[in-house]
Amino acid sequence: MRPASSPSRPARLPERSKAPPPPLGAKRAPLGRDAAATLRWLGAVAFAAAGLVHIGLLAYIFATRLTAPFDLEWMEGGMLTHALRIMHGEGVYVQPSSEFISYLYTPGYPALVAAFGKLFGVSYTLGRLISVAAFAGVCALAYRVVAYHVERSLSGPRWEARFWAIGVVGLLCASFQHTGAWYDLVRNDSLYLLLVIAGVVLLFYRHKSWPHLIAASMLLGLGFLTKQTTALFIVFSGFAVMALCWRRLPVHVLIVGAVAGGSTLLLEALSRGWFWEYIYKLHQGHDVYWDRMLETTPKILAKATPVVAVIFCVGL
Repeated sequence: MRPASSPSRPARLPERSKAPPPPLGAKRAPLGRDAAATLRWLGAVAFAAAGLVHIGLLAYIFATRLTAPFDLEWMEGGMLTHALRIMHGEGVYVQPSSEFISYLYTPGYPALVAAFGKLFGVSYTLGRLISVAAFAGVCALAYRVVAYHVERSLSGPRWEARFWAIGVVGLLCASFQHTGAWYDLVRNDSLYLLLVIAGVVLLFYRHKSWPHLIAASMLLGLGFLTKQTTALFIVFSGFAVMALCWRRLPVHVLIVGAVAGGSTLLLEALSRGWFWEYIYKLHQGHDVYWDRMLETTPKILAKATPVVAVIFCVGL
């Protein structure tokens, strides 16, 4: 006879493998690391929120001023007059008279207004739209550069870098009132900023690419044709190319010289010497307020955005 089978025992669940204890002397993650990261993220969110407030306020100001049918600043009407003279083929750099005296700037901005004016008509709105678009381009470049560097330096998520970049754009917008409230005016300044900053950014980040180097050189040359103070940035750009890729310096000099220098020679010949008189010689009578530039301006800007500055420091 077969022995009676023993009663079946319940199957035992496999035991979970336990992680081995850390070896003696192993470093543990600092207890405050998570807390520090959380505070940094909160700082980024707060900084971006403050920046969005300033961006929204400036957008509202731009919208309310865009179609104003009168001068918002004393140069607007004169700039439109320059554009009309260019559009009608009249000289801008001519002998001063009771009818017209040129501004002491290169002709890039009024020439662009005249070009679009042939399609839409020369108006305050057109001139301000060009300035607003140029300032938006400056903000986009600032956002891209800041986001790129923050993303590389921090180990956090990508959205954190974008939040810090939004806050920096907010700082640019917050400086509107305290730098003269000219970002959206019928003036050459915003277009000049866009051309110079775009040229410098391309030169610094894309100098290894021939097309980008050529584009950067052309942008700096066009910057000079928009405002002659670009000459200072052109000089420093030459030193930058020498440090980054010195073999490409001759090409950079050639292109900038062709755009800026060649145009200067052409305009000087067409105006019978008045172009250089306006854009250089008459400027020598301007006073330079060093105290205001080096001491007063930084103090004004520091007081202008205390909330954003505090949030930025806390985030750091």
